[in-house]
Amino acid sequence: MVCYCPGEREIMIVAVLFCSAYGTALFLFALLAVLSIRALRKCALLMNKKTLSLQKEILRNLIIIIGNSLILGGVPFATVVLYFLYHINAPLQRIVTSCATLFTLNFRTVYAVLILFLFKTYRKAVLVLLRRSLAVTTMYNPNSAISPALNV
Repeated sequence: MVCYCPGEREIMIVAVLFCSAYGTALFLFALLAVLSIRALRKCALLMNKKTLSLQKEILRNLIIIIGNSLILGGVPFATVVLYFLYHINAPLQRIVTSCATLFTLNFRTVYAVLILFLFKTYRKAVLVLLRRSLAVTTMYNPNSAISPALNV
């Protein structure tokens, strides 16, 4: 939120627009999550138990993923905006903004790890890969003996 315009009015307008956009996105996320859960509960009587459990799991995972992105984008943003809204001429604005941006830049890494842990098929595939890479392979060599006395 480093603004190159020295006027306080322009900074306030930009901050209010950003906050209102983020608030609108947060409200829409909450509204659509509640409506999705409500629709799933409404259709629960018409669905098979396995289908219902899969739908619940997918909806839960999607809500967690979207909530994570809102948190990773919103917490640093809100910190910077609220701090610099009241301290417009504070020193080190660029450094504080850059540090807050690091959280947002690491979103893809957190997103990938979250997907690997949330979805069962991906989790199983990662566990198989880890087991294969960590497994110690021992090969049988008939010429090596534990003790020369046993080698007859």
